[in-house]
Amino acid sequence: MELRQAKGCHLWRCLFTPSLTDAEVLKNYVQAATFLTLDRVKLKKLYLERPNRFRLQIPTEDGELLELELFRKEILTSDFYLDDEENDVKNYDSGNFYHGYLVSNPKSIAAISIFDDKVYGMISVEGRTLVLGHQNQDRFPAGNDYLLYDESDLLIESSFKCGSDELP
Repeated sequence: MELRQAKGCHLWRCLFTPSLTDAEVLKNYVQAATFLTLDRVKLKKLYLERPNRFRLQIPTEDGELLELELFRKEILTSDFYLDDEENDVKNYDSGNFYHGYLVSNPKSIAAISIFDDKVYGMISVEGRTLVLGHQNQDRFPAGNDYLLYDESDLLIESSFKCGSDELP
């Protein structure tokens, strides 16, 4: 039995729908992007289920679907903790971390992080890096407005900084 929505998206594995966001809002930041709206009910369900394997479909601006085959990966040790500059231990929701690939290109690499209120991801395929993230990185909690864009389309320098570079 195949569970599909009208445009070919698996019911609980499609967290996003195309958005009617005005591209003018981000014209100074990115040349081209797919604007998406996150379905928080589906996100919460997926977060709580913590499947070991699933397919995630992400709609694109041209009406296609990126279909990712994803596998859960434990990336944190049991003694992991998060502290701040004053060495105060902070509460941390470790989320669910997945790695995988585009079904249409098994040589691609995908990494998706799913939390109870947000999702982030990167897809590397044929020399391109696609980024999935919410539109306003400074807003917490993250809103429902997301972007999928090619990193090469950024008009500003990315503010992403990998904290692991500072580890001993």
